[in-house]
Amino acid sequence: MTASEPLCTRHPDDFHSPQDAAAIRRALDTCRTCKLVDTETFDACAKAALTAGTTHDGAVKACASGVVQAGIVCRADVNTWRRLSKLARPHTDPDQHCVVCARRFGVAATKGHSGMCTGCVQGLRVNGIPTASQARPERPAECKACGSPMSPYAGPRPEGVARHGGYGYCKRCHRRRVRGGGDAA
Repeated sequence: MTASEPLCTRHPDDFHSPQDAAAIRRALDTCRTCKLVDTETFDACAKAALTAGTTHDGAVKACASGVVQAGIVCRADVNTWRRLSKLARPHTDPDQHCVVCARRFGVAATKGHSGMCTGCVQGLRVNGIPTASQARPERPAECKACGSPMSPYAGPRPEGVARHGGYGYCKRCHRRRVRGGGDAA
């Protein structure tokens, strides 16, 4: 082992043994030592733990589970997210930001319960584990198919401004796509 390798490389199996109490104690001791002597590695470990359970295709973004990481026995639950978030994002106020995705309430997300935004609460319901929701994409100013300027409002619009239909298309082009007409304007 070289001086640049993390302390956990000395006994890596201890960090993946959630049923072995002695291994968990050794892993937690190593994490406490790492936090004191190698804060950069410890901070990087905490940040990595927040996304360690993410699926390979990136469809489900989740925290670590079944391992010891950053001094926490990770179980892919809301409590694990909270504890990891506190370590990885120490300057983020949990009353102002979602503990899972870290988006600010009121600006980028709507507050749900347990310190999570409504998108992350929905991810918990669907996946059974806390998963970071994706930010809603912004509506483009123009239709992707016909280039018409768009408005999200159903009421009166200026001449030539189409109503947004979904997925970056105006109402007319979106309807055409749904019916199988493709992107033709």
